[in-house]
Amino acid sequence: MAATNRDLRQEVAAGRFRKDLFYRIHGVRVVIPPLRERPEDVPLLVEHFSRALPTPRRFSPAAMKALAAHDWPGNVRELHYAVERAGLLAEGETIDEGDLPPEILERSGRRPVAVSASRDEEETALVSEDQDEEGDGPDPERVREALEKAHWRRGQAAEILGVSPRTLYRWMKRLGL
Repeated sequence: MAATNRDLRQEVAAGRFRKDLFYRIHGVRVVIPPLRERPEDVPLLVEHFSRALPTPRRFSPAAMKALAAHDWPGNVRELHYAVERAGLLAEGETIDEGDLPPEILERSGRRPVAVSASRDEEETALVSEDQDEEGDGPDPERVREALEKAHWRRGQAAEILGVSPRTLYRWMKRLGL
């Protein structure tokens, strides 16, 4: 089995693909249009991919509408990773529009839902990425509290701390967490 997004007959005619190889792999040709041309398949694929999650979840109508409105430049693979990411990061039983990756919401004509931060989280975000207020390095207690608050989800804990996930990872390694 072989797959391509190019017309191999045209590639052979233009001299960019070997003719003998074309006839070796050319058996039964199945043409599947890209996902952006078949938005009606999105709910079926979402359901299929969500069943494979560690904790299978349902998608809200708003989330499903945003997924169906996306143009899917990465085709089915992009949808698969979007469902996987939302399923791993969502906190409730139902995946809502705000749980989807921001690029999905932006490309589908929606705006990402802003998460409101508490005053403590806003103050924490002002701390430089590699130092605490005293300039000695990350505060182990603050890092641990953020991780616990985010249920040890590093991406969410990094948002709480106002640092990149990579910085949080370095901090965790340094602190032995």
